[in-house]
Amino acid sequence: MKVVNFSQIKDELVSNIRRKMLIPVIGSGFTRGCDAYKGKVPSGNDYSEYMIKKIVKELSLTQDEIDSLQTESFSNISQTYHQVIPISVQKEYLKSNFTKVKLEESKKSF
Repeated sequence: MKVVNFSQIKDELVSNIRRKMLIPVIGSGFTRGCDAYKGKVPSGNDYSEYMIKKIVKELSLTQDEIDSLQTESFSNISQTYHQVIPISVQKEYLKSNFTKVKLEESKKSF
């Protein structure tokens, strides 16, 4: 991998933007904290914490089991969540926190 300074590629970037040859890739954090239908868009960590709380409540886990779950990857936590939490609860969370998202003007203009 070659590391370059922004000043070395600035002209090329500007040229590509003007020619509409660049596609910005925006991560999920772009909408984090934005108001949604009945909540706010969570970060990946926020969502993991939410899923863990629901799993703990559903399965009445011990502290050792909770500690172990907290070290798992997002994918593993999600897999357990989808196995033990009713689909209606899952859908309600998604609807409340990922739909009707209100973007700030600066994000809209981006």
